[in-house]
Amino acid sequence: MSTIAVNAITDANDGNTTTINGVTPNSANVIGKNRIINGNFDFWQRGTTASYSVTSSKYLADRWLMRTTATADVTISQQSFTVGQTDVPNNPKYFYRWDITSHTTGSGRLEQRIEDVSTFAGNTCTLSFWAKCNSSQTMSTAYQQIFGTGGSTAVTTSGSSFSLTTAWQKFTVTVTLPSISGKTIAGGNDFLGLRFNMPATVCTVDIAQVQLEAGESATEFEHRPYTTELQLCQRYFEKFAPGLADGVTVYVGSYASSPGGSAGTWYFKQEMRAIPTISLGGGSATNTISRAHLGVFGGINTYANIITPATASAEL
Repeated sequence: MSTIAVNAITDANDGNTTTINGVTPNSANVIGKNRIINGNFDFWQRGTTASYSVTSSKYLADRWLMRTTATADVTISQQSFTVGQTDVPNNPKYFYRWDITSHTTGSGRLEQRIEDVSTFAGNTCTLSFWAKCNSSQTMSTAYQQIFGTGGSTAVTTSGSSFSLTTAWQKFTVTVTLPSISGKTIAGGNDFLGLRFNMPATVCTVDIAQVQLEAGESATEFEHRPYTTELQLCQRYFEKFAPGLADGVTVYVGSYASSPGGSAGTWYFKQEMRAIPTISLGGGSATNTISRAHLGVFGGINTYANIITPATASAEL
């Protein structure tokens, strides 16, 4: 087997970096540069709006964890861009709204936990996003290296503060994360956390097109194929029979009036991050679910009558 090692591949005619089928490879068009999943807020398997009070820690938009330590009421929702708008480029469909409807004390944050604490460790990365608020407010960021259950103590790196106005603005900031040399990683649930610390007052914050990538500059937002992005989300959470409402009965295999009859299996669409927690969306407690063969590759082994929607969650 032979190996060719070069510093650059250039075009023979003009000396520029060569193109492949008319495209010049660079960091701006390499698939996977954005380590944020669902940064375009297209996927909301759990629902597109929910309200929370006091202390909460919940996922709603896929991969985005909302957390509050406040005496406050917060409503989270998926919002739609007007078709043809030009305030935020590249025609995004949706943005994330954090609406603080009442506030006394405390704070809240929007967080994404990026699997693998070694992500960007000891290296420079760049965060870019679009945001606005219905009043002039300040929002800040922070990064937390979590080493998993039984691992080293978490390391927090302060980010930057951003002055939000009523108009959409693009914000970019570069940060160098600490090395993890000498740290202990354990538990299989280590991650790099990106946090948006929300204003501690009544206001409405909107965020769109979040990207975290290697290097010292922000490149154009990465639009991964729709199916690819959904598959990335389903590594952590999957909703079965999402088109059906709570209380609808789905028969897997032939109908059986009681456990012990015909059974079937729902398989996960993607390998899950870990053995997931399974929840049924409603119905009678007599409906039965067997987890004897549950694993990251497998599925839900069921008796015939299962109340949907069922969910499998393996969030960090």
